[in-house]
Amino acid sequence: MAELSIFPDNITTKVEPGTSILEASLEAGIPHTHLCGGKSRCSTCRVLIIEGIENCSPRNGREQEIADGLHYPPSLRLACQTTIDGDVSLRRLVVDQEDVALTSQLVVERVRAEVMAMRGSDDFVNIVRVLWQGLLDVGLDVDYCALDILDEDPNTCETHAITSTWIEEWCDIAPLKRSVVVGGHYYCSHHLLNDHQ
Repeated sequence: MAELSIFPDNITTKVEPGTSILEASLEAGIPHTHLCGGKSRCSTCRVLIIEGIENCSPRNGREQEIADGLHYPPSLRLACQTTIDGDVSLRRLVVDQEDVALTSQLVVERVRAEVMAMRGSDDFVNIVRVLWQGLLDVGLDVDYCALDILDEDPNTCETHAITSTWIEEWCDIAPLKRSVVVGGHYYCSHHLLNDHQ
């Protein structure tokens, strides 16, 4: 049996190989409107595949027309009918204000849990990662997410940030780690507060 994990719902369900993402999602209690943006149960689905489906079939002609017309990037799969052979994690659509409110509560709880689990400053990257993923979960297109730690005694600021690739190239910054999250690179910087006053 394969596993399907659905974000931002934190749902993981066992799936018979050969089941489509649409079928598995409906079985897990995710309404088709959350997968297809209120349209029909067809190839208009635009969930982001986080991991899995290494052998995912490319878009067919009709799906590619839809993708081109709506300017979907290649990372967005038209995934309703994609067959699940192995474990898959996906980020579904957030569709309305009620859904955003519920998802936001889940994000806050995840960030709070990460803060409570901290053991040292190295764990700041985990907090920023969870916050970045949470912003994606509520439907925001995020390019930069940072946590600033102010220390009044030596008057310094420590920034823990995750950036998208284009910001990294544009600002000519070198991340400490790549692929901390899907589409994001992590870096940490220190500076005296007086330098920026």
